[in-house]
Amino acid sequence: MAAAAALLPGGPVNAASDAPCAQDRLDVRGTAVSTSYCVTGPAKRGEGSEVTLTVSETFSATGGTLSRKAGLSFLAGNGPSRTIETVPLDKLGIEGQLHLTLVYDGSTIRIESALLTPGAITIR
Repeated sequence: MAAAAALLPGGPVNAASDAPCAQDRLDVRGTAVSTSYCVTGPAKRGEGSEVTLTVSETFSATGGTLSRKAGLSFLAGNGPSRTIETVPLDKLGIEGQLHLTLVYDGSTIRIESALLTPGAITIR
């Protein structure tokens, strides 16, 4: 439960560097988009109850791949924590952007919801 304690107020902030990657698949305008989120380093406590995670993220489709490292900020507290991220899809050969709600449960990051713009199309 040490990883879960990373989000508890006053608890240690040390997500394991070997945390598993969360993989998912989204259907975007008839194209399968594979996603992967890997926590690549320890969580860092910011101001107040903010926790920042270094993440390696990959989005792949038949039209291409987008891989990048990102610092994602979550609010520490009891239970899972959420943040929002925007992903441009042009490198995948898809028009638009995904607006994702991500959930961190103390060990992995997963996609909770996805909205495609323009058009405000619910993907998940």
